[in-house]
Amino acid sequence: MTYRITLPDQPTVFPTQDGTNGVTWDFMLRAAYWFGMVICDTESAPNFQNDHCTPDSDQNIHNSPDPASPRYIGKTPGNAFMEVQLYPPGWVPQFTGFGCPGLKWCISLTIDSLSENQNTGELNNNRCLNLVGLEPVNWAYLTLSGKPHAPPDPISLVTNPDTGNPNPATDLQMNPGDVITLRMHDTPNGVEVIAHDRTTGQTGSMTASAENGFKQVIFDPNGRSCLERKYDFHPMFATSTDDTRNTWSAHGGNVGASDEIGHFEWCTVVNPDFTCAQSPTPGDPDEDDFPCFPASFSSLVPVSGCLAIGQFGGDLPDFDGPPYQKGQWPGDNGEAADKRMKPTPMTFTSPTFKGGKNYRQIAFEVDTPRIEAPDSGGVCDRFTGTNCPVVPPAAEFYPIYTLNQARGHCVFQFGGAHYPGTTEDFGGTPESEYGHIIPLFYPFPGGSQIRFNDYRNTLDNPCKY
Repeated sequence: MTYRITLPDQPTVFPTQDGTNGVTWDFMLRAAYWFGMVICDTESAPNFQNDHCTPDSDQNIHNSPDPASPRYIGKTPGNAFMEVQLYPPGWVPQFTGFGCPGLKWCISLTIDSLSENQNTGELNNNRCLNLVGLEPVNWAYLTLSGKPHAPPDPISLVTNPDTGNPNPATDLQMNPGDVITLRMHDTPNGVEVIAHDRTTGQTGSMTASAENGFKQVIFDPNGRSCLERKYDFHPMFATSTDDTRNTWSAHGGNVGASDEIGHFEWCTVVNPDFTCAQSPTPGDPDEDDFPCFPASFSSLVPVSGCLAIGQFGGDLPDFDGPPYQKGQWPGDNGEAADKRMKPTPMTFTSPTFKGGKNYRQIAFEVDTPRIEAPDSGGVCDRFTGTNCPVVPPAAEFYPIYTLNQARGHCVFQFGGAHYPGTTEDFGGTPESEYGHIIPLFYPFPGGSQIRFNDYRNTLDNPCKY
């Protein structure tokens, strides 16, 4: 697949520490923007058969909720999810993935697996869970040489600081406003990602191969050690439809792009233990304001703040960070001052494949039902889909996709509905764009269960040209 991406420009003004001057930088809106797909990992969930996964094959589609069916979803080969993540500039580059130095954007290939047998409910052994977590991650920045600048395997990610930290000497780093051609394709040694900066002429790449040090975390529930095995990670499916899905994630798609919003909150005074002592936001600091960093940690913009990944894994349940407030996103008011006060939108073309073919359909999807569930502090009943609005009740604003034109190409852009040049806003609201809540079957001990994790709106691809 090939995408053409234009990286957002940043404002010409720095935000003030209390956020009252109306200036927003990308690091305040998103931890990363990513492009991804489902990947084979024979040691990952659902762990019905952990010996084989045929790469690039729709024989891997198992879409039946019936445990007696040979196509029961719980019999799917082990699967992981690859994300090609773009990290915004200007704030704290020293901590895995949340920023790049100065005005540079950087880019990594990550693969998330799940160490669980969904058919029995077993988890990996405690040694592994304590070391790499339930969802171990392979991580490598795209480099100029195509070789990782540090070991990319899950154990190294948590034990070797160099794995998760960008390295300007070896990694592809890009400027705001650069035009990027992003290509993903399979090779005999694993999926390869190539990012070519059409503005500077530089190219970075990474192959998720055993040779490059990518590894599976071995699923051994009764073991007493955490072991890894070198592995070539390949795409799982040959196509992308509603049936080509990961068996364990909240989202129900295969090929996709996503803005990972909700990971910044203001903090005026940071404690030595990286908690927030004082915040300008009413009701803060609270349990989701962690970890926090003082302005002295920033590579460019001298503000302190929190990554909002505390107890619930995001800005939950209060949704009081900049991504959920009015006046923060490009295009949410359409004023000419947007570029001085806000970043330009992230824009990208519809991906093409097989030498320029377009996907017939697209879907807009949002997983707010999952993040509004009781275990995240909300009231959404994921078994029935009740009390699960598209926009979390505590959020003042929720961004949407619109269309625009860039260098003769139809592009998707993310933010508000009123960015200059917008040609289509899909109704202009989250409710009109993201459609209806949908049920998804998941493997479960004793048989499949339904969860309502997402809103989805499927339509003919409006960017086929």
